[in-house]
Amino acid sequence: MPALLLLAGLAVGAVATWGTMRRRTAVTGTPITFGMAAIDDAIGLRATPQYIAPLRAQYDLLAGDLARRGASVVVLPEEIAITTRANAAEWQSYSGGLAGRHHVALLASITIDDGGPPENVAWLFTADRTLGGRMTAVRGVENGYVVVRTARDGLLTVSDAYGRIMAEQPSRAMPGTSMLATIAVPPRVATPYARFGDWFGWLCVVSAVAMVVNLRRRPVDPVVR
Repeated sequence: MPALLLLAGLAVGAVATWGTMRRRTAVTGTPITFGMAAIDDAIGLRATPQYIAPLRAQYDLLAGDLARRGASVVVLPEEIAITTRANAAEWQSYSGGLAGRHHVALLASITIDDGGPPENVAWLFTADRTLGGRMTAVRGVENGYVVVRTARDGLLTVSDAYGRIMAEQPSRAMPGTSMLATIAVPPRVATPYARFGDWFGWLCVVSAVAMVVNLRRRPVDPVVR
């Protein structure tokens, strides 16, 4: 039992020390200017074209403003709209149009809801409207990436591969909010998680199970009456 506690303590201490050292690491890489735009007004399944039109127009204005200010990549909210699969192609076309009109790479995301489990779909368009591929969320610190996150009813955030917040601003309702941030984007940073996976989590599980087994095996002192 003491040995397991000592092992767990050493593991936690090693992770904390390593994390502190990483946060002090200087970042070098190619500077990229990211633009983020968010409007808190939700677009749901029952949203009418009359309701959606001014929101799309405002996103167009925000994206254009960010492009004029120097953004080369524009990130829209993680869930710009909830829609059906039948309407997803129309949203994809709209997002590609934004990228083409403003000559920026653009990341846009929708949620598809056809009555089953919701499905999050994201598209990355280059400046010429070419679909760069389907994106999935990454955890920057675990995998060594810069993360640019735009949220409705939340924060527009840029963090580096070491978990440091480089820029942050809250979202708001119409006319929305936008933020510009230029940071160095280095090649992917090597991390233990990317190489070894969930080793620390499994270590915690094994330690917890071992402690429970040890407690069950411990003889119970007789009750003195």
